Amino acid sequence: MLDDFAEKEDDGNAPGAFHKRWSYRMIVAIHQPNFLPWLGFFNKLLRSDVFVLFDDVQFPRAKTVVNRVLVKTPQGPSWITVPIANRGDLSLINEVRIAPDPSWKRKLLRTMELSYAKAPYAKSYLPGVRAIVESANDELWRLNGELIAWCAHQLGSETELVYSSSLCQGRPETGGREKIQYLLKATGATVYISGETAGSHRHIDEEWFREQGIQLQWQHFQHPRYPQLHGEFAEYLSILDLLLNCAPQARSILLP
Repeated sequence: MLDDFAEKEDDGNAPGAFHKRWSYRMIVAIHQPNFLPWLGFFNKLLRSDVFVLFDDVQFPRAKTVVNRVLVKTPQGPSWITVPIANRGDLSLINEVRIAPDPSWKRKLLRTMELSYAKAPYAKSYLPGVRAIVESANDELWRLNGELIAWCAHQLGSETELVYSSSLCQGRPETGGREKIQYLLKATGATVYISGETAGSHRHIDEEWFREQGIQLQWQHFQHPRYPQLHGEFAEYLSILDLLLNCAPQARSILLP
């Protein structure tokens, strides 16, 4: 899906390029391409017509969900991590490289498979994740994008996924607020779904949205409960936890 995007758009640098492909109501969301993200990420993705993967912003220097996520082991929630080679280089997400020692793949996959061996849909879905992880090169953005696209497909998504770097190609570097505004114009957004964290609020100028005629829609995500393995229910786990435990109902659980 991601690789096909450039052939589908009219002009990736031109605001409004998406209008010919969509109806007047164009719902857009923007988020960093995190590693096997949590449920709230996919709730926002499934509600969007276009979901922009914000890959040309700085990789966080602190611990981040861009390269790690919680899964539920028999001992409880535990982090699985893709090791980074150049964390301290102030790199953009699409410049970050995975550490060259390939043993991380074996360790990560083993944790997943031991944790979810008894999950109802493990045999149906874990092979797909294994194939993507095993074929990963050293580009974190590519690994994350492929896993996001794969998970979205399992959830029956028809959302168009596009990297912000493809839309901003050739443009001068801009700050977060101005960049988001450009991306919304470039996608022809009439509705923007935003998260509710302090970081999201920092980039929102509500007056600008009113002037542009773009409806600002706060996500208001309430974490659902669903059957899980290993005891007491835990929130903020990877989307894999939902897929492996509840695959046929996963989409309706995310979009009640």
